[in-house]
Amino acid sequence: MNDDQQYVSFDRLVSQKLSEQLADANRQIATLAAMCDIKDAQIAELRSQLENKDDGNGNA
Repeated sequence: MNDDQQYVSFDRLVSQKLSEQLADANRQIATLAAMCDIKDAQIAELRSQLENKDDGNGNA
């Protein structure tokens, strides 16, 4: 194997590894985004409950 082939092979391995890491990072980002959406929905629900509770007590 000449030097050019070794560099191409190494570059291909590095590229593949970086692609795998990027895919893993994207999966983690998607998971965190979904968790944020769930938390946002929970916060909205709690705010709604608090507003309804305040309205029921006559307190603003």
